Amino acid sequence: SGSSPLPKLLPYFALATLISLLSTHLAHLLISPSPSLSASLLSSYVGGSINFAQTATLLCVPTSDIAAYAAADIAAMGCYLAGLEVMAGGKKQRPPSSDKGDFSKSEALKAVSST
Repeated sequence: SGSSPLPKLLPYFALATLISLLSTHLAHLLISPSPSLSASLLSSYVGGSINFAQTATLLCVPTSDIAAYAAADIAAMGCYLAGLEVMAGGKKQRPPSSDKGDFSKSEALKAVSST
């Protein structure tokens, strides 16, 4: 108790990072978008749609491609989130409550480490 959950999460973060990089490279090989578009899609996985739009703009991806791939990205993420909801069984988790109306750092860490 009192220890950081970061050491436990680091291998999962590293695995997710590696899978994101490999899947982006595979998509680039199979679908053949421009390297700039592939990099923009990868930035979306890391930071969402705003990262996608900014990276695509900085890398001079044509506007028509940005619009088409942004729509596809949003649809794919919607399916991904719906799949996560189905796998979770629709259960809603609430943070532990306290008498103060919010919860402490230790209660938050317990909630994170118990899931």
